[in-house]
Amino acid sequence: MLFLTGFTAFSVTDLGAIVSLVGSTGATMIALIAPAAAHLLLTRSEPWDGVKYAAAGMLILGLLILPSKLFCE
Repeated sequence: MLFLTGFTAFSVTDLGAIVSLVGSTGATMIALIAPAAAHLLLTRSEPWDGVKYAAAGMLILGLLILPSKLFCE
């Protein structure tokens, strides 16, 4: 991990692209994926209701948006 970080630091000339990549993936994870996954994990023994379906939809939406954040700049 340390080697990968050092290699990235020495090979990248524009740090703005790295900051943008980290920010976009982190924001998607915090806003869409993490809350939905946490809700589904914490309520896995309960029956499915409207809130659980909404959380599953939000999780799927976040997983679909995440790759577009990586390649569309």
